Amino acid sequence: MSEDILREGLRVGSVFKNEHTLDLSYIPPRLPHREHEYRILTRIFRSLVSEPGSMASKVTIVGSTGVGKTVLARKFCSDLEKICIDKGIRLNSVYINAQEFRGSPHTILTTVASRIIPDIPSRGFSFEEILSFLLKALDDNDCYLLLTLDEVEALLTSKGVKLLISLSRLYEMSMGSKQRVHLILIVRDIEALRNNLSTPILETLQGYVLDLHSYTRSEVYDIVKYRADLAFKYGAISDEALRLVTDICSSSGNIRWAVELLLKAGRYADSVGSRIVLPIHIRAIQQSVVYSIIPVRDNIRNLADHELLLLLAVARISQFSPEEAYFPTGRVEEAYRVVCEEYGVEPKKHTQIWNYMKTLSIAGLIEVKPSSVGYRGKTTLIGLPVQPEVIARSIEDELSRRNFKAMF
Repeated sequence: MSEDILREGLRVGSVFKNEHTLDLSYIPPRLPHREHEYRILTRIFRSLVSEPGSMASKVTIVGSTGVGKTVLARKFCSDLEKICIDKGIRLNSVYINAQEFRGSPHTILTTVASRIIPDIPSRGFSFEEILSFLLKALDDNDCYLLLTLDEVEALLTSKGVKLLISLSRLYEMSMGSKQRVHLILIVRDIEALRNNLSTPILETLQGYVLDLHSYTRSEVYDIVKYRADLAFKYGAISDEALRLVTDICSSSGNIRWAVELLLKAGRYADSVGSRIVLPIHIRAIQQSVVYSIIPVRDNIRNLADHELLLLLAVARISQFSPEEAYFPTGRVEEAYRVVCEEYGVEPKKHTQIWNYMKTLSIAGLIEVKPSSVGYRGKTTLIGLPVQPEVIARSIEDELSRRNFKAMF
């Protein structure tokens, strides 16, 4: 039986053409809106290609979560390694996430050394001995190391700082000889380094500080569209869904979350047999993520009767129009009047309805935004941040508890 389910699942079509391109470890061919920063890295590390060993290139990439620090560094290092191969330069690019190693300098250094010296034992040598072996191997093989240390904050402990201090001494020891080690540090806040490292060590290590700005809304949309084009079949994700992902992520500019949303929404669409990813699939994933869950039942019980009826109207529209993420206020008001008729109550006027919308927005139960291209004149758009079925059931239960009875 289980084998039959597996065979059937493998036969079913998918919205994806290249699902792996939404894996967080995937490095895309292009990095939209990071071309300027890529050029800066090129200038900083130019001497590694033009005059190998003449100087140590160092940079610290700074930026909040999801702005592309890691993918920029990994893309640049991968490209540089390929160019060095073409030029006959032996460059070993090593990426280390310090958090994954729990800030252990010995484990990190052993891992780095194993990329240069494959048969080096993982135990039995001191930190200083491993460092000495590494430097000797670089000299003996006339090769260079480009070390990327991500989440450097994990090293800002009494134990972890040992690695950073050793790296700074490494540069001092190499004065007058070939510079074999080049460094990229990645950190969310440069102040974390400045507050935990002495000035001489900081000046030796940080090099050029490359501060990545948060993406604008239009930049988020461009990147979301680009990543969707790589991952999904043509026409397998609606533009409404892409714009909804943009809306969800643009306030923080967190592309990591946007990519995760695309991946999980695509898988969800596949699981329910949909041939296209719709806003309703995005909402389902948004709601399922712990830090995006709204305590719906608690909030609903605090609402006034007509706020409940208005919210039910928005949920009903969302249910009947899963391909849309937002609806003009005129359409919402019309649906509200229908719901009022259903429950046998007199609908409120426009001004009061608008006040209800503001209350619902503050409670996080609806999203309110101005209209953009595609709408005639200026209007306000209303969206639902959770699955409409879930919130509709909760509202209907609450209305029943309050002795409201549907007339039809």
